[in-house]
Amino acid sequence: MALLDTIKLNLALKNIARYFPNETKELTKNLNDLRSTCIASLFFDSFRGAIQILQKLSTEKSASTRFVREMLSSLENERDGLVKSFIDRCAETGTLDKIENELDTYKDFVSDENRAYLDGMKGSPRQTGKYIYCSISFGDGRTYYYRTTDPTYTKGDRVVVPTYSSKLESIGYIVKVEHFTLEELPVPLNRTKRILRLAESDKK
Repeated sequence: MALLDTIKLNLALKNIARYFPNETKELTKNLNDLRSTCIASLFFDSFRGAIQILQKLSTEKSASTRFVREMLSSLENERDGLVKSFIDRCAETGTLDKIENELDTYKDFVSDENRAYLDGMKGSPRQTGKYIYCSISFGDGRTYYYRTTDPTYTKGDRVVVPTYSSKLESIGYIVKVEHFTLEELPVPLNRTKRILRLAESDKK
């Protein structure tokens, strides 16, 4: 189960709530904060809080224990991805500088890869008021705009992106990388999906 998959997450929470209604309210709040806040202390405290609740519930005997363990495993496995998403949000809201020193307080949650990503973001065009838009081709002769806050993507990279017609993922390649101010955006932010990651065979 992918934690960031809202459908699966809501299904798991619904099943857990049948047996642990009180804990589910707090768990839901932690997960919502985890996926939306730009405040480092709230993000990492929510992370710890969710882990602690799930660890406690995983020892209980109930029909929902399977969902608890799946969510716990997913949360732990997706830690680096969640921290990266948090850094992305901070970059987009202009709060990246504020969290840099705070991350040292949560070293147990911040991997070397996440720290390198943060360092790369500080010098990215996005930090100078520009948004990074990539034209992606799927080999059908057309291109589609996807956005990113990762300044390391270059022309020719094969990337994994969500499709516009469904929740499935597809692999395309970047044919152009452009930088726009908010006023220059070719497609509004709320209508432009994000690049998910570099395709496995192209990882640097």
